[in-house]
Amino acid sequence: MRVIKFSLNENHYDKFKELCVSENITVKKKLNVLVAQDKDPKDIDSYFPEDANIHTKHLTLKVNEELYKGIIKNSDKYDIKIKKYVQYLIYKYLKGQS
Repeated sequence: MRVIKFSLNENHYDKFKELCVSENITVKKKLNVLVAQDKDPKDIDSYFPEDANIHTKHLTLKVNEELYKGIIKNSDKYDIKIKKYVQYLIYKYLKGQS
């Protein structure tokens, strides 16, 4: 098991968890799907809401090797810090659900 640490606006994370529950999928599996679907991100900062750095919640996820390697590979490929890449994945997904 590997560990990924990041922080996210508490309200946005709760909304993400609710969407995962409604889709009957775990947060980790949803992140795995989002990593697999993410191809050549452009203008990453445009997905971050204005309140992204307000009321943040520090999160630590224990993830399997496959998800960890996918996140590492993509964050290196796109020259993004791991923390920001995970945030981007979640915010991009939430923006698509709006």
